[in-house]
Amino acid sequence: MKIFLYLLLSFITIFAKNLDVLLEKYKKESELSKITKIDTAGIVHIFTREDLEKMQGSSLKDILKLIPGLNYTFTPNYTPLFTQASGSYVNQTAVRIYINNHDLTSTSFGSALLIWGDMPIEAFDHIEIYKGASSIEFGSETAILIIKLYTKLPSREEGKKIRIIKDSLGSSSFDSYLAKTGTDNEFFIYAHAKDFNSKRYENDGFAVTRDYKDYMFFGNYKRKDINIESGYLKIDKDPYLGNGKLYHPTGGGLDAYHGYINIEKYINDIKFRISFDNLKYKRKYRDRDGVYTSKGYVNIYNIDFEDNIFSIFGEKKIKKENDHFVFGGFYKYKSYKENGHFDQFHINPKNSLNLYSLYFENRHKFSDDFMSLLLLKGDFYRYNKDIKSHNKLISKIGFVKRLNNLKLKLFYTKTYLPIEFYKLYTQNDLPFKSNPNLKFPNINFLTFESIYTNKKYKISLKAGKKVIKNKISFDYLNKSFINFNEKVKVNFYEFEYGYNFDLDNKLSFNLVKYKNNQNELSPDIQIFLRVFNKIEDFYLYNELSYKNSYFYNNQKIDSSLDFTSSIKYFINKDLSIGLRGENILNKGFKQAYRKTANIYPVFDHRFIFNMEYTF
Repeated sequence: MKIFLYLLLSFITIFAKNLDVLLEKYKKESELSKITKIDTAGIVHIFTREDLEKMQGSSLKDILKLIPGLNYTFTPNYTPLFTQASGSYVNQTAVRIYINNHDLTSTSFGSALLIWGDMPIEAFDHIEIYKGASSIEFGSETAILIIKLYTKLPSREEGKKIRIIKDSLGSSSFDSYLAKTGTDNEFFIYAHAKDFNSKRYENDGFAVTRDYKDYMFFGNYKRKDINIESGYLKIDKDPYLGNGKLYHPTGGGLDAYHGYINIEKYINDIKFRISFDNLKYKRKYRDRDGVYTSKGYVNIYNIDFEDNIFSIFGEKKIKKENDHFVFGGFYKYKSYKENGHFDQFHINPKNSLNLYSLYFENRHKFSDDFMSLLLLKGDFYRYNKDIKSHNKLISKIGFVKRLNNLKLKLFYTKTYLPIEFYKLYTQNDLPFKSNPNLKFPNINFLTFESIYTNKKYKISLKAGKKVIKNKISFDYLNKSFINFNEKVKVNFYEFEYGYNFDLDNKLSFNLVKYKNNQNELSPDIQIFLRVFNKIEDFYLYNELSYKNSYFYNNQKIDSSLDFTSSIKYFINKDLSIGLRGENILNKGFKQAYRKTANIYPVFDHRFIFNMEYTF
């Protein structure tokens, strides 16, 4: 009898362990990123649910700093933006952020990156980043960098969760969500508040800070074939260096919010979406030496933008034996209103835009291992006044070939970038001289990718060339925006290696080299090494980022080595505590600016404690 009981207990123990392994394997195989990923949309980088949990990041910037080929940084007035490896700032309109299928757009600035670039990420299941995209695949406004954030699903999150964060610089944040499913409906509600403190820096004796406060709400309700979601983010930020003559800030900052509602419904196999966005952006500058405008330096610089965007989308998919067709289109009404005070000058311009778009996609399968891709999209810009109409065509052709474990992808894209409203239209040439005759920048993009995979590892080599014509720059002599006459050419090479030790342990390595035909204004070589581990009840994560030295504003900025590490301990299945260290070596990437010889780290040296509880 004792032997029987021993064998029975041994069998139960082994079965339970095997069942845990099977459940963990099923969980990874059913990752939502495997469902939502569009493999042909561009060079894609994915951060899965498990990646995000092990990394213990709290803000989108913790993810964006890891995109190969791009440097996440801040402009002098604390706007989150990218510089392209070896190059200058990437235009805002080149970047689009999506929450699920909703494009966080703006009329004034083309993209809402400047508000949502530091957004919290606790509400999101996984994040997909596409480089070299045509945007046709996503059925919205054009861009070449797509950041897609997918919220957690109630069916996988049933219950409640709270997360509390404190760090070594005095920052604190609170996140909470509730997920509930019913017979034929489900909902997900998320709330967030954060008080972020940065390290104090100086410029010629003037305080330079990057503190901010933000608040976010998100709600999603789904019933049968209708889905309603709403999001809202409010942010109050310090001016950082500001926009003064010598970056001597004495006050001001940013007060902005963006809210939206998006409704999706299928009618006769046609997907319809309707949405409304409202964005307000209030900027104040205070500087001892005055703040720059096209009329000269002023003591009072207050400017408010308000955008309202109404959008309606429709899309139909048709599957044949060897063809997959997509037909779609959308209409957007985008209004723009500005209110500015600059000493004795006052402006109050208004304008609007009607944007019509039609797109088509065909995926043709020649065989089980060879496929072609054709995408076409027409965009028609009709402005209310003073700006001429534009008709633009986007096209993309590609081929995907499989040779056993090797996949080859070749894509050629002809696209363009929209122009921010404030560059096209203003009043009395304040605060900048607008130029309604600006040409839309055109971009030709050629990419090749080879990916070899087996059960344990993946090796990928990517290469490409990008040519930009009519790039927009600011002419400081004439104080206006102009089209750059010379073509900007960029060649790039990316090597990626990923190895899975087992279901819970893996590493990722990236080596990047970029080269452009203009001045080298940022690092042109990048190396990323990330290691994810799980040891019993511990999650471990280590991240090392290297960027070589570069020249900016006639000064050399040393190479950077950014080490981030985190550990998370599960006290039980519902309660965990974690510690994350950022820029631990205090040698992370630094940004130089035009009006000062000082350089500033993009990420401060800090340690972050967090606690999570689900119930």
